[in-house]
Amino acid sequence: MEIGANTCIDRGALEDTVIEDGVKLDNLIQIGHNVRIGKHTAMAGNAGVAGSAKLARIARWVVAQ
Repeated sequence: MEIGANTCIDRGALEDTVIEDGVKLDNLIQIGHNVRIGKHTAMAGNAGVAGSAKLARIARWVVAQ
């Protein structure tokens, strides 16, 4: 797992927040509570995931500026 600068991962409220093996998070990402991110997912900078969302394995998130 790689986590970039100024990335915030919220602690789980009802369930655990889970980031699986091989995940790469760029800078300035917000991960909400109870989120589950599947293996080998990559997220580009300045993105966010709302609480309780579930991302599949090998997902690619790119945010256009």
